[in-house]
Amino acid sequence: QVVACRGMFDGWTRFNADVSEINCVPNAANGQIDISYMFTNCIRYTGTGLRNMLANIHNSRADASLSISVFLHGCTLVNLDLTGLPLRFHGNMVQAFAGCQNLLGTGFGTLNLAAVTSTSSLFAGCLKLNFRATASWKAPLCTSADSMFKDCTEMEGYGMEELFKNAPTVVNNLSNFGNNANKWKQPLTGWCVSKITTAPNIFGSSGFFLAQVSNQPVWGTCPVVS
Repeated sequence: QVVACRGMFDGWTRFNADVSEINCVPNAANGQIDISYMFTNCIRYTGTGLRNMLANIHNSRADASLSISVFLHGCTLVNLDLTGLPLRFHGNMVQAFAGCQNLLGTGFGTLNLAAVTSTSSLFAGCLKLNFRATASWKAPLCTSADSMFKDCTEMEGYGMEELFKNAPTVVNNLSNFGNNANKWKQPLTGWCVSKITTAPNIFGSSGFFLAQVSNQPVWGTCPVVS
């Protein structure tokens, strides 16, 4: 068992170890686990056991939640299957998977974002990412989702209407949310965006699905959608 996992392998550019036996123990006071920056800039990461490591964490305390900002940032070779692991997150998820060019997003649709406060650049640059979100993707505490799917050129966005659907939501920054996500097909008209009164800059580049006003939220409003 390992208590301090934050930044453990930060900058190990050619990381190729098996991490399946690592178990980051939850904080006894609040049940939270900090794995932020754990593999940041492991550019040529070819290690094994990443899913098993996350399963160890989940199984050690099912109600534990993860702090995961910049977790795999820049790990261009990583793909991660989270099928059957309904992980819970809290706080800042900024750039957790940014730059993971081979990440497909298998099993990511059941992640729990209820306690997340920021998803800025969460998947930015994940060129192969494409998954269908479920109702667990509601993020009522999230204030910033700028560049969340920027340059995710395969992402179709199905299920992402859940992210900010219905009151209350506090999101106030969606700039570049889907910029260059040119295969996106999910309308976001049901989002509660009462704190954003005008369309953000480059919400979707000209000609893309999200650039069309009819597919965007009604800015400055909070519709109730069943």
